[in-house]
Amino acid sequence: MHTNQAGLLSINIDYIHINVLLGYLQQTLIDILCNADNINEINKHGILIAINKLFWIQNEFFTMHYFIPLKDDTVIIQTPPLTKKSKCCWM
Repeated sequence: MHTNQAGLLSINIDYIHINVLLGYLQQTLIDILCNADNINEINKHGILIAINKLFWIQNEFFTMHYFIPLKDDTVIIQTPPLTKKSKCCWM
């Protein structure tokens, strides 16, 4: 995490805010690319694919950082089986 001054505690940003920022940046770059008249369609297509790959990879890095996978030694609580038989309401 980053801070704006040395010696301060880290700034924690929720994943949802980072994800929204990445989505906004991606849409802005795509809009700029689509409105650029000096780039031909073949190059626009290649740039669009590169932008999408960049944001997919970046989103994957943030997901790996923010979400901790479950460990193998986690306790699983099983519910006991039902012993009481349910009947229909009209019987």
